[in-house]
Amino acid sequence: MSQPMTEQNKNTATKAVEEVAIDGETPAERITGPARWVVITGTLLSLVLVVNQLFNTQLFGLVLIEGRYLYLLGGIFLALTFLIFQMRGGKGGRPSLLDWAFFAASLACTWYLTQTAQANLSQGWEYAAPRRRNMSRLSSSF
Repeated sequence: MSQPMTEQNKNTATKAVEEVAIDGETPAERITGPARWVVITGTLLSLVLVVNQLFNTQLFGLVLIEGRYLYLLGGIFLALTFLIFQMRGGKGGRPSLLDWAFFAASLACTWYLTQTAQANLSQGWEYAAPRRRNMSRLSSSF
């Protein structure tokens, strides 16, 4: 049951809309310093990866299996997210040391996953652990 819109409610709603004014910039446009160039380079690298996978151009003689491609693409975007959407939630500027640490940690995880992608695929771990492994883990928890 909604109440009719009164003048006071209209004024409150108008104020709320005015306070959420958008300045027209995205968080990526407000980044300064070396982080800006890292974001630009990461974005371009991601585009090259997508074109390579989509058209099978085999750049540098490299054929990416699907798991490795997804790990690379997701890892790059995750790492860039830490630089674009910073911990302090400010309006841009330079990322803090913690943002850079999360960026580096996500790249390290991405490197590990891409290095083990072939082994994971050959052992049947592409989408989930083998059933026997899940059962042994479940039985050991009791």
